[in-house]
Amino acid sequence: MESSSLLFTAVFLFYAAMEVMGMMPQEIQSAGGTLSYMFASFYGDQELNFVKYHMKRTTVMWVVHSLLPLCYSVGLGLLEPELHLLDPWNADQPALIVLVVSLALPACVATVCFYWSTDNWSRHPLAVLLTQFNRPWM
Repeated sequence: MESSSLLFTAVFLFYAAMEVMGMMPQEIQSAGGTLSYMFASFYGDQELNFVKYHMKRTTVMWVVHSLLPLCYSVGLGLLEPELHLLDPWNADQPALIVLVVSLALPACVATVCFYWSTDNWSRHPLAVLLTQFNRPWM
């Protein structure tokens, strides 16, 4: 690996760790570089509909976090063309495995999240858990 690939890997891992753990610096938060800010119109108002807000928020987090391996693969493929990460017809076995996994993960997660969102979010794990208390969750 070249130094540019190592730098890309280090920066990507640092950003991904901050995003997954929710520890974005204040500068990134104030610039609107967080998922909560980017998807605020989809989430709705937390104070008016607390449960639905958090169901949508966890669903978006699942989808975005499942896209991280694909983003890394594309970025590394652009930096290191000899790995053939973006050219599956000329790629070797490990590169194909990385490509298939990084494509299959978001597809599976999107399918699960679509299932959760059907029937007015009643299939989301939080909604299923709250129905055990026999109270309306919306």
